[in-house]
Amino acid sequence: MSGGVKNNNFSSFPYEHLLVLSDKKAGITSTVGSDLLSAIGDSDKTYLTNLKNNKSKLEKYGWVDTKIKYEVNSYGFRSNDFNENEGIIFLGCSQTFGTGLSVEDTFPFLLSQKLKLECWNLSIPGSGLDTCYRIAKYWIPKLNAKNVFLICTQPSRREVFVESNFRAYLPEHNLDPTGSLHPFSLLYDKIIKKFYNLIVVEETNNYINFQKNIDAIKLICIENNCNLNIANVYSKNWGISKKIIVPYKKCDKARDLMHYGVNWNYAAFEWLYDEFKENF
Repeated sequence: MSGGVKNNNFSSFPYEHLLVLSDKKAGITSTVGSDLLSAIGDSDKTYLTNLKNNKSKLEKYGWVDTKIKYEVNSYGFRSNDFNENEGIIFLGCSQTFGTGLSVEDTFPFLLSQKLKLECWNLSIPGSGLDTCYRIAKYWIPKLNAKNVFLICTQPSRREVFVESNFRAYLPEHNLDPTGSLHPFSLLYDKIIKKFYNLIVVEETNNYINFQKNIDAIKLICIENNCNLNIANVYSKNWGISKKIIVPYKKCDKARDLMHYGVNWNYAAFEWLYDEFKENF
């Protein structure tokens, strides 16, 4: 597998995945065989910090002394090793990846189990639609799937290549009140910050990029005879996608206390099944 774009040879463009290709300086390394992926925000350190400062919330949601094992396949995805069986492809960010949850409690796994299909979860924590397009372009033609679920991410997230093989994600929450970038994006700070301020903050640019990526992923699905099912978990989507509707009382938290929890994922699975069942 390529370690990144080299000599601008885009015929070997690294569509495959983020985690096994990223620069170690960014705090992300190969995760194959890891118990916890610090890159997704649910590390042992995060848990211990929450145990100290937010123990009551961990107790409320049943996460005290709960272990979570993250297993990824040979390409770094939270999925079984790819095979020729029919499955469902899922594209998204950490909400779809299932940060803070055992894989059995994530809505992609639950929906796949319901339909007795393989779960091809190609979601990348912290990513946006740029990444979803990159992953879709490479993997949809290679995997046996009749349905692709695109769970839209925050519109301001962009994927940027700097010095060949570093990918920077630029979500809005990576800017603190002082205008500094979150430590996750400290590498090449000046380059990233200038790009962010000039382009990503402008809502019109976000809308165009959002729509452009969806149009591109739609075409990939059409070319490969797949149904594209689009939903989102964020309010900003300009009416382009359907928002997953989950009753407030089921909006619990995952172990990291940031992402949605077990009850939300079960409710989201039921909503997705009912909303798109004509495509199954």
